[in-house]
Amino acid sequence: MMYRYLIMLKILVLIGVTAQAQEVKVDKPFPRGLDKGLVFNMLLEGFLDRFTDAEFIEENSFRKVYKMIPYLKDIKEVYLYFDKDGEEPLYEMIFVFHETEKAKETALKLYGSPNYNDTEWRMKYKYLTLWSWIYKNKMVLVGNSYNSNHEWTDSFN
Repeated sequence: MMYRYLIMLKILVLIGVTAQAQEVKVDKPFPRGLDKGLVFNMLLEGFLDRFTDAEFIEENSFRKVYKMIPYLKDIKEVYLYFDKDGEEPLYEMIFVFHETEKAKETALKLYGSPNYNDTEWRMKYKYLTLWSWIYKNKMVLVGNSYNSNHEWTDSFN
């Protein structure tokens, strides 16, 4: 009986620790200098009104891509992905750093240690679930969009 109790206790502790790791909350998910004005789910029309210097890069069957030059020391450019469904909300940002180490350093400073697959971050920001990872000199940040079905939607379920 005691053996079963100990096993159940270990399982409950592990479940609790795992759930805690997945429920990281962040106040500011964007690198410093880009934390004002950019908002997940902002509509493309509002984005273009606010960021008039954004450059259109491409459009395909499911998204429109724009590029911004942030004029920041560590970040060379930012790519913004807008879903083509509905009102075209912003769902993904790719921050391109001058150096890979700066991308990693920024992610660790913003989000702490990776809490998903040892190399990624899953976190809550306001009403959204965010997902981030580093790829070479890029920090990718994806938000679940409440009013669209973008390319990463299934990954949030």
